[in-house]
Amino acid sequence: MINDLRKAIFRLALAKRYYSNGILDSKVLDSNMNMIQQKLLDSNMRFEHGIELISKSKNIGSEVLVEFVKRHKTHPKLLADFLPMLDGFKHKYNANFLNLLIGQAAVRNLKEDVLRVYMKYDELNIARDHYTYTKLVSYASRTNDLELCKLLYNELMNLSNPKLEPILYLLLMEVFASRDKWEEVEELHKFIKDCDRNLDYANILMNAVFASDNIMTKYYNLYWQNVKKENFNLMIILLKRFRATNNRPLFFKTFEKAKEHKFAIPCNVYAHCLHLFGETDKLFNYYLEIREDPKIQPLFFSTVIKCVAETKRYEMIDYLCKDFRRRNDLLADSHVKKALEILSSDKNVTLPADIAQNTDADLDTEIFNLLNETEEDKDMDSALSKFYHMLKNGKIPNKTSCVLLLSHLSRYPEKHAEFKKIKNMIIHLLSM
Repeated sequence: MINDLRKAIFRLALAKRYYSNGILDSKVLDSNMNMIQQKLLDSNMRFEHGIELISKSKNIGSEVLVEFVKRHKTHPKLLADFLPMLDGFKHKYNANFLNLLIGQAAVRNLKEDVLRVYMKYDELNIARDHYTYTKLVSYASRTNDLELCKLLYNELMNLSNPKLEPILYLLLMEVFASRDKWEEVEELHKFIKDCDRNLDYANILMNAVFASDNIMTKYYNLYWQNVKKENFNLMIILLKRFRATNNRPLFFKTFEKAKEHKFAIPCNVYAHCLHLFGETDKLFNYYLEIREDPKIQPLFFSTVIKCVAETKRYEMIDYLCKDFRRRNDLLADSHVKKALEILSSDKNVTLPADIAQNTDADLDTEIFNLLNETEEDKDMDSALSKFYHMLKNGKIPNKTSCVLLLSHLSRYPEKHAEFKKIKNMIIHLLSM
């Protein structure tokens, strides 16, 4: 392989020398060039040998160069070996080739190489396309490079027919905002709106740099000026992000704004955030405010009672338990049941008798033991009796007991008329 390459290089050099003297026909040169290009595209071609071939010839096609760079784009010496040859291939470069190089320079965080390739577009009169700007803006945003952002800002603002995705402008806006360059932020904002681009402030807030309350507040205010009704999911993100950064003013302001705009904030998300902020009183008052809403899911109630239980506010726990008893439909829900189990394990909490029984696993254990230890008929009858007793009193055994009981029932399908009814009950329970 290596010998073939050396022969090819030798023949090419010889051909060029003779050709320059007018001795060799151009077809001979073309045939040698085709052979070299085929070698460059060979999957077994090593990077070092390919670079040697390329450096000895200035007539390799741009498509071949692009393919070679693609195949070796992760090679550590790609830029070090290719960039010094930039000037020698001016007539062969195209946007794809330069995009590959600038992409690799950006990935490797080599700013000098990024700028070097960037300038080649102008020198070679090659237009920068969407891919070029995507790589450049992403790199500038990732490195928070204000100098490069200003360069790109001036260029993007002067494009006669911009067809770039809004996210590129938003990324620039983030960098400028993080450096308190609000004049540029506002200009970019206006520019996008004038170009009828969809300005999604969700992206800004999702990736916002929480460098200071001032920056976050300005992002936040920009968002509310352009709020869209379909962005209610962003409210959840905002609540969580403000909670994570302990930004209480914006957290509570967000919730009030959400209510003002009739955003459907899941109440359990808000309840959980209140709990993490240690706002137990607000959480309890929020519960009292919305507890009769028929659209509320049981998960909200379990969130509330778990949060209150963790803060040991026993007067609230007592109220919640009584309220749950009033709402009989909640007692059978697995989420609420689990929350009550947590409470029942606290020796300082005395649950009302009927609620405590709902979380007591004694009957479940008895059913399980009766079925697991022996298969005698009398034990089967006892297990069924206890199971039916639980159902009659509005309690649901756990699924382990249900599955075990169902497996035993399948062995005695005609033993008792009530078996079929209970079997259907179990199937119904397991499908819930």
